Amino acid sequence: MVHDKTNEQPKIAIIGGGPGGLTLALILQKHGLASTIYEREALDANASRGGSLDIHEDSGQWALKEAGLLEQFHALARYEGEDFRLFDKRGTIYMDDVADAEVSVGGRPEIDRGTLCDLLLDALDPGISAIRYGHKLLEAVPLADGRHELHFENGHNVKADLVIGADGAFSRVRPLLTDAAAAYSGLTMIELHVNAAEHPEVARSMRAAKCSPWTTTRRFSVS
Repeated sequence: MVHDKTNEQPKIAIIGGGPGGLTLALILQKHGLASTIYEREALDANASRGGSLDIHEDSGQWALKEAGLLEQFHALARYEGEDFRLFDKRGTIYMDDVADAEVSVGGRPEIDRGTLCDLLLDALDPGISAIRYGHKLLEAVPLADGRHELHFENGHNVKADLVIGADGAFSRVRPLLTDAAAAYSGLTMIELHVNAAEHPEVARSMRAAKCSPWTTTRRFSVS
């Protein structure tokens, strides 16, 4: 039996409530299309999911412009975050690239993930764009009528006309498109926070920059 979509808005499901999923919901909202974001966490956890993001002019900033939030982003972004410093394990500086302090557009300015997501969440119109927390997707099952049925860990099942995966490296939506799976690349990321008052020498060495300390066998990138 074919599902009759006459005079109906498509049911759009976005899996993942991070920056990508939220931005997409806003772009759809701008064009009058309703969507529902399904986020696995019980509440907004973006502030604790990673630190600073660099938002490039031809990708992230383009998407924010499409969502109608580029000016608000410029007001919050840290353009001094484009600074770059390269030094060795003894602290000898080999490169110290300082961004133009007068420039406040373009490039790849930094913004904290939590700040960016707060901006996106505040712009959601609850009458058009909904977000459901505590919905961890287990699988998306193709149906005969072209839709998909979403099975969540909390026992809820939802049918959707369009399913969009914005759920990261271990996406539960990706298997619908490819057999490719995430694999360890040999690079490891460790996130930590250093109190500037307690460690002023570290704060001075980093400034507002990205720092890349080099040793004879390893490279560390610090943002």
